[in-house]
Amino acid sequence: MSWISVALGSSSLPELHQLSVEQLDALPGVGPDTALAIVVSIQEHGPFRSWEELEQLEGVGAGVLGAIRARTQLAPEHSAPIPDRTRPVVNPNLATPAMLTHWPGVSIHTGTRIVDYRDENGFFEHCTDLIRVPGIGPATVSNIGERCKITE
Repeated sequence: MSWISVALGSSSLPELHQLSVEQLDALPGVGPDTALAIVVSIQEHGPFRSWEELEQLEGVGAGVLGAIRARTQLAPEHSAPIPDRTRPVVNPNLATPAMLTHWPGVSIHTGTRIVDYRDENGFFEHCTDLIRVPGIGPATVSNIGERCKITE
């Protein structure tokens, strides 16, 4: 018996916002990084209100969207405004490597280096301190720009 049949308990599809990273990762073509990005976006902004909104999320192309859409449903309609999910603001002092990939030019490998540097040297005081991480240059720090925010 698959997780989806357990989650369903009936003939209706589970709501996307109720699924875990592991359940999303089990969908064809989704993968752990995209699954994590979906869950983090839901935690930060609430349930997706349209399939087009989900497609704004980095890592969600037509194939991934089709797999998710065929196996889940969206939450009931809300009247709240639709948030911009294209590239969220990320705090490098709290982020996982996967969360750091939301920044332009930052791969999972670079995200891992940022987290390793933070773990060895302590929290960043300013976003410009990222330049101390091996492999991060002025151009990367500039591209990240306002998508980095240090909060207490």
